[in-house]
Amino acid sequence: MKEKILEDFRRARIYLLRNHPFFSYLAMYLKPKVISEEESKKLGIDVIAVAKDGTLALNEKFCEYSVKEQAGMLAHEIMHLVFNHPQRFFEMLRKKREGSHYIYNLAGDVVVDNVVLRSLPLPESEVVRLNLEKNTATVQIGGMKIVINNIDKKTTEEIYEEIMKDMPKDMLKKVKVPTEFLFGKDEDDADSDRKEEGTGTEISSISGKGKKELNWKDLAVEAYTQAKLRGNVPAGLERLVEGLVKPKINWKTVLRRYFSQLIPYDYTYSKPSKKSEAVGVYIPAIKKEGMELAVAIDTSGSISEEDLRDFVSEMAGIIQQCNATVWAIICDCEVYSVNKVKNISELKNIKIKGGGGTSHIPVFEELKKNPKLKNVKVLVALTDGYTEVPKKPPQGLTTFWVISRDGINEKMPFGVTVFM
Repeated sequence: MKEKILEDFRRARIYLLRNHPFFSYLAMYLKPKVISEEESKKLGIDVIAVAKDGTLALNEKFCEYSVKEQAGMLAHEIMHLVFNHPQRFFEMLRKKREGSHYIYNLAGDVVVDNVVLRSLPLPESEVVRLNLEKNTATVQIGGMKIVINNIDKKTTEEIYEEIMKDMPKDMLKKVKVPTEFLFGKDEDDADSDRKEEGTGTEISSISGKGKKELNWKDLAVEAYTQAKLRGNVPAGLERLVEGLVKPKINWKTVLRRYFSQLIPYDYTYSKPSKKSEAVGVYIPAIKKEGMELAVAIDTSGSISEEDLRDFVSEMAGIIQQCNATVWAIICDCEVYSVNKVKNISELKNIKIKGGGGTSHIPVFEELKKNPKLKNVKVLVALTDGYTEVPKKPPQGLTTFWVISRDGINEKMPFGVTVFM
């Protein structure tokens, strides 16, 4: 039976090679490992699951599907890795100190299937069903149906929160959803020895200790390039993955351009423009007015010292260029301090406090209720993006999200998103 499973795996990979260059390129890095029925039950795997190093666990149920469905299943697992779902789950655990492996897996399935089903078929699922025409997903858990709208505009974390909000708390203890990607132990997490009920054994039992994890983001860039050269990148995949795999534009340039557009200005004849002498005509000078902006610095522990130093340095340059008054807001899941910054040295001497979870809802509440901040029209938030935000964008406030180097690869729900 083992040979039959491996033969079907190779057949599915060849199908991808002939028809879907993006997925086939990444499928070459998958390492199939046949597991028994007993191992499948122990790990909570229904048919197939993947680890961060590319180890792909398969059982005999894989052979029950057509080659196209098998290829779709490989693409499904690949996209979990491209979207970095295993690590993002751990990031969520670090911030919230709690979380459901199963529900995050389902939320990830919605995002992944919205890409895969535009190119390949997948076996019918009793738990997650997508309607691409209506742009909706229905998640059925324990007899309860939860409908997710506008799935192409939502991150995995947003879908996760939507499912959790609609689920009765006692239902999580009753429901068992098969695992489709494996988490194992997070080496960076001091509390990583804790286990959630039903999450299975350590990943080393499948992938082995000491195996090098692949950089799936870099591999996705290479795969995207190969697919482009062959002229075979499906429209749905291109739209959703392009932001992940294409090089990011310079975030400093983007910020400066937007700030230049936002600065109020007027003309004054009391002082001629420097161009007047060159053109022989009296040209009024442009008088730039000052503006007030808030800078929210996420101190939850996921922002590196390098990112923080780079961000503060760039904001100092913007203060100098834009004649702006800056309010520095230090926050993680709560606001620790709000300080008026008058010059560059004061900005660089901000005391950093935090290390807890992450939520920007308190920041927006502070901007609304604090009388000192009533004239603030612009918020610049340095964060990794794994954070809670208001459901609706605040009126009269322009928000810039500066996402750190190890942050999310998706745009924030509102405002302007730039990537370091």
